[in-house]
Amino acid sequence: MASRLCRDLASETRYARQLAEALMRAASEEARRHRLSDACVIGALTLLLGKVSGSVARRRGFELDQYAAFIVDHFTRIATAEFARRRPTLQ
Repeated sequence: MASRLCRDLASETRYARQLAEALMRAASEEARRHRLSDACVIGALTLLLGKVSGSVARRRGFELDQYAAFIVDHFTRIATAEFARRRPTLQ
């Protein structure tokens, strides 16, 4: 049972990463096509996250404050890791 759960979690994590990459490509293409500013892109993605999160919290009966705190913590960890990444430089 535990190994099946680990396999399922690994598959779900892989698919979630693929979804994130596909959303990133789609957002980048739309932003480029419409010449949107970074602020507009962040605003659109935040709008999407808020709508999906609120819907999930409502459907699953989560406390919205606790769920929002979980999302903010997760977002902060990801943004911090991305900010700390070294960008490749041309030499």
